[in-house]
Amino acid sequence: MRLLLKFYQKEDGIAAIEGALLFPMLTVIGFGVVDTSILMMQTHQLRTGLGTAGNYLSRTVNPEALENRAKRIAISGKFDPNASPYIRGMTPSDILITYRDVPNPETDGLRDYRGGDNVRIVNLSGTTEYKGIGILKIVTGGKLSIAGQYEIRLIGAAL
Repeated sequence: MRLLLKFYQKEDGIAAIEGALLFPMLTVIGFGVVDTSILMMQTHQLRTGLGTAGNYLSRTVNPEALENRAKRIAISGKFDPNASPYIRGMTPSDILITYRDVPNPETDGLRDYRGGDNVRIVNLSGTTEYKGIGILKIVTGGKLSIAGQYEIRLIGAAL
C-alpha cells in the first residue's frame, strides 16, 4: 500500500503522459487545418480561372470558336494544351460553357443594359474531385468536389 501511495504522489513524467494523450488529436486537427486550406485555395484557383476565361470570351467576336482556348485558360491560365493545371487532375472537359440571351426591352426610351433588344450572357462552370490530404474526406465520409461558376455579358460578340 505504501508503494502504491508513493507511486501515486510522484509527478515525474506527467507531461510526457499528457503529451502522448494529446499528440494524436492535435496532429489530426493540424492536418485538418492544412487540408481545409488546400481546399479553399483550390476553390479560389478554380473561380479565378473561370473568371479569367469568362473575361477572355466576353471580349471576343466569336466566343463559340474559342471555347477550347477558354477552357485551357480556366484550368491553367495559359493557351498551351500541355500547361499544368492549377488543380491536379483537372481537365478541360471539367469546364462547361453555356450561353443565354436576356431580353433588354426599351421602356420610356431607356434600357436596363447597354446594347440592343437582347443581351447575351456566357456562363462558365467547373467541377472536379478534391483530392487533398484526405482528412476532410474522412470527416465528411466520402467524396468532396470543388465547384465554381462565373457569368459575364458578352461585349465583343456581334448579336
